[in-house]
Amino acid sequence: MNSKTDADNKSISKEIFFPNDEIGVSGKIGEGVFKKEDKICSALVGTAKQKGSYISVSAMKGRYYPNVGDVVIAVCSGIGPSHWYMDINSSSDALLHFSETEWKVGIGETSKFMNIGDACIAEIFFSGTGSYQISFKKGFIGRRLYAGTIFKIECKNVSKVIGKQGANIEMIREKTNTRIQIGQNGLIWVDGSTDEIAKAMRVIKMINTEEGKIEGTEMIEKFLKGDK
Repeated sequence: MNSKTDADNKSISKEIFFPNDEIGVSGKIGEGVFKKEDKICSALVGTAKQKGSYISVSAMKGRYYPNVGDVVIAVCSGIGPSHWYMDINSSSDALLHFSETEWKVGIGETSKFMNIGDACIAEIFFSGTGSYQISFKKGFIGRRLYAGTIFKIECKNVSKVIGKQGANIEMIREKTNTRIQIGQNGLIWVDGSTDEIAKAMRVIKMINTEEGKIEGTEMIEKFLKGDK
């Protein structure tokens, strides 16, 4: 890659980097990058920026790019005799094999445990080129998500919704009396009364949008008090 640093020393070329692409400049590791053989590489599809000595890649708007160990919300999109195809908001569905669940599933009995449209929270345990697998095991016990509503935000804004040490999401749960699960793939599950689900969704979507200036628990509480 023939990348170069702009005059302002902040934007690193205008090209789009893909996972494993070398950024082409030296510096410290920021967000969305990793080091491979002393070279900084992108972990995302996005554009590279430099802030001080730190190099980062900001994800482009769109689909999620899975990493092993990510906790995600997945929605069943298809069923096989020994597995389920799960939509994880990525370029292709992930595979959930019955051996990666806590269920005792016989061959051909998969639809008795999960059907199309059903959702679960699970962990990415394999991520290859366009091939992904999720698990209820491998160090994380997932589970089905019953009832509730699922909606999507930009993956890059998941940390903003969660807040420092989980403060934002705990505030939203408390003030809206809802149960909320957030996947690193940008899918969010909310359960509660119809009105409270709507209220939680409004504040989360405001945090997600660039024009929404809601940051920190005080701003969230102020927004919820004024929300009708």
